[in-house]
Amino acid sequence: MFIICNIMNKTEKNWLLRKLKEKIKEAGLTQKEIAKELDLDQGRISRLINGNFARWGGDIKRLCNRFGVDLNLISQVDSSSNTTLINALNRNWDGTQEHALLIANVIDDVCALTERQKLT
Repeated sequence: MFIICNIMNKTEKNWLLRKLKEKIKEAGLTQKEIAKELDLDQGRISRLINGNFARWGGDIKRLCNRFGVDLNLISQVDSSSNTTLINALNRNWDGTQEHALLIANVIDDVCALTERQKLT
């Protein structure tokens, strides 16, 4: 389990970062303001928000607590969605770099569209 071993897998980390960015955006605070509030430097805040950490440490816990990200939910993150995505890629990708870029662009476009729909 994530909290016991103090290491998060990629799915857990992605979930955490997505939730954290969502809450920070809702709060309308800058990294500089967050850094001042948590007594950390802005560079550290930037690294945390961008996922530049490997272990579950005090700074990321403080950041999550500040923005109300419920860390108990991390253990409930479903990694089966990763399997679904990987299987879809395996069925449809022809193995070329060009096709990989096209698929990546489609995924980025879908995510951007989903974000725009959330705003309306």
